[in-house]
Amino acid sequence: MASTPIYPENFGAAGNGTTDDTAAINAYIAYVKSLHATSNTTYLTYEFLPNSVYLISGPLNFGFTFSTGNNPTFTILGNGARIIGTTTGDAMLDCINFGYGSKIENLHITGNAGGAQKCAILYGYSQPSASGGFGWSDQFILTGVTVIGSFAYSCIFNRGADSCTASDCEWLAESTTNTGIQINDSGFALIDDGAGAWSMTSAITPLSPLGTNNGTGNKYINCTIQSTHGSPIWYSTGFVHEFISCYSSTNVAAPICVVYLTAGSPGISGLRFDVHCETPAMTNVFYFNAPTGTASVQFEY
Repeated sequence: MASTPIYPENFGAAGNGTTDDTAAINAYIAYVKSLHATSNTTYLTYEFLPNSVYLISGPLNFGFTFSTGNNPTFTILGNGARIIGTTTGDAMLDCINFGYGSKIENLHITGNAGGAQKCAILYGYSQPSASGGFGWSDQFILTGVTVIGSFAYSCIFNRGADSCTASDCEWLAESTTNTGIQINDSGFALIDDGAGAWSMTSAITPLSPLGTNNGTGNKYINCTIQSTHGSPIWYSTGFVHEFISCYSSTNVAAPICVVYLTAGSPGISGLRFDVHCETPAMTNVFYFNAPTGTASVQFEY
């Protein structure tokens, strides 16, 4: 017999958009994680009630401390529910050190103006392993995830995870603090930070630099990636990234920003951009920033 699904409401969440559900949802997350701790469950499932609206005032801690392969894979089934609110400077959904192949489906997130949230969703690694390699926090999957609102950094923040896929997603950053292209600024819809160069933070575990060539082989399919006051897409390091049948627009700056962080970096290669881009004047589609001694970009568009 199939088990009865459990929801944040079973732990006191109201889901009405006005009651603060942060503590209740984190209690729900802790319970689901305890199933792994007590029975070594490999796969975890979180599920939100359809049409519910969950107000939060702090991060939802789906992620884990660093591991070389023991963190469970999880699935977040949004069922069309919406998470709205702010955090105190971290991600709204913190999925750091996720288990290989974790995913979020059909979830809507709104970052309210006036909050200090750095991003809507954080995933990837907190640190390299002691041997210089990585654990198993790769292949994060986003399907039908929409994000809109104000974020200090970006809607989506990938911290060095490889082979990730986003499909049929819409992300709109409405920050008003960035009026152009900056190496470290706000107003982005997507940041793929393979080097761990941004001062991202996590309530789950400290974050340290990652190196220079992580976050490889990520793919975005049929996604709308927009920003009102900056470059929607920001990339550093890695190779073989694909944007397929995507749309990117901004009121200022260039739709795609490619940045090398240090001289001698291996840079970025194998970029494929099948993206319809719009800016008011359409003077620039790409912006590149590369110190002397950095390998050249290789891309097709």
